[in-house]
Amino acid sequence: NDTTHFVLVKSLNALLRRGNTRRTKHYCERCFHGFEEAQNLEKHRPSCLRFKPQAIKFPEDNYLYFKNYRKMVQCPVYIVADFECYVKEVPQTESTEFKATQKLKEHEPCGYAYKVVLSEEFAGDYDSELVVYRDSGDGKVADSFIVSLHEEAERLAPILETQKEMQLSPEQELAHKAATVCWLCLDPFIVDDEEKKKCHDHCHYTGKYLGAAHQNCNAERQKNTRIPVVFHNLKGYDAHMLIKALAKHEDDLSDIRITATTM
Repeated sequence: NDTTHFVLVKSLNALLRRGNTRRTKHYCERCFHGFEEAQNLEKHRPSCLRFKPQAIKFPEDNYLYFKNYRKMVQCPVYIVADFECYVKEVPQTESTEFKATQKLKEHEPCGYAYKVVLSEEFAGDYDSELVVYRDSGDGKVADSFIVSLHEEAERLAPILETQKEMQLSPEQELAHKAATVCWLCLDPFIVDDEEKKKCHDHCHYTGKYLGAAHQNCNAERQKNTRIPVVFHNLKGYDAHMLIKALAKHEDDLSDIRITATTM
């Protein structure tokens, strides 16, 4: 009653070849990486044998659920910024005249503008006029921008340090007592479970009651204490002016996050 069967594979290269191309690739039997030349595959094999074979492990649950509840907290303040540049001629020398690639022009920053955007609760507590800077001739536009951000961060620190007590109306207290599921993850409350028991969740910036939540969901939904600085096309343009300046002023450049969307 055995219903299993085997299929003879005469050529692994033919099996893994993509599309209708007649171009032959040479594939490694362990990692399935393809090489244009057979000699490159032979060079690869000793290194590949040092590691265990790879296997894709699928999750036991068939569904993915949103669990990053801290992202549900409204950011009280962020900064929108943009750089402006002019095109400068690059002097040519005899050493660069016969190179395959010649650098003829480069973009030099000549100014920037930024605006601090605050939520409605803090809009009246902070002067958020548009800041415009034009190059004074010292060529330190990017450095001036980093210094300005540090100054803004110091001025905005009291907002991020705000810690207000919860403001709960009688109607909200009744709604809290009647709630049967967490407003964040929508799972039911469990009285005997320390992580799944019910608690009051509120905004620490405004004191507003948000809803009934699990203990662990409430702990996960932490305050945002960073000030995002938003650029359009940061990776493709503005970052070229900023990276060198950041290296002079910042010790940790690991938290530069880019939304990979072109609009």
